[in-house]
Amino acid sequence: MMREGVGRVAPSPVSVCLSGADMRACQEHAALRDTFRGYQRRADAWGRGLVKNPILIGLVGEVALCAFLSSRGIPAAPDILLRPKGDRGTDVSIGRLAMQVKTRRRGVSGINLIRRGDQYGRIVPLSCDLYVFAQWDEQRARVAPLLLGWIWSTRARNIGSFGRSVIQQSGHWNLKISDRDLLPMSRLVDELRAREDVA
Repeated sequence: MMREGVGRVAPSPVSVCLSGADMRACQEHAALRDTFRGYQRRADAWGRGLVKNPILIGLVGEVALCAFLSSRGIPAAPDILLRPKGDRGTDVSIGRLAMQVKTRRRGVSGINLIRRGDQYGRIVPLSCDLYVFAQWDEQRARVAPLLLGWIWSTRARNIGSFGRSVIQQSGHWNLKISDRDLLPMSRLVDELRAREDVA
């Protein structure tokens, strides 16, 4: 018997169909956030455009997670408030559980990245309770985003391999988490339903 996730076989991805209205809302909010945070004026990797459409790609993953949870009876909405210093590591909150969604482009190998060190050598705290990993390709926007699985942040810290970003100019360091180490999305639903503070 094959066991999904936790080192044996990567969990089966969950495809989440988003409506045209959802996608337009993601595009509009990504543009608002980009303007509000002034990414083009920054001198770092984001400002230099080394990663194309990072805000949109991230928002699509967040909205996909919320649509998935809501379809299973767990009301969820992404945190879209505009703040000068960002969301501080929480994209979605359910009860007292803080979640960070990390969305990669389609076609990237089975490795998920969590930023752990900045370009100055400072450790970036893992400030959420768990990470959800998603995948989407903005070049093929009609293809539904995929939820790949999730992991507790404490487990990510313990099993992730530490390495320099593949984007050399960015200068930051990541924890690398294999798809095989993720838990299936059904387990996240079970976890959330079992918690008393989620109602």
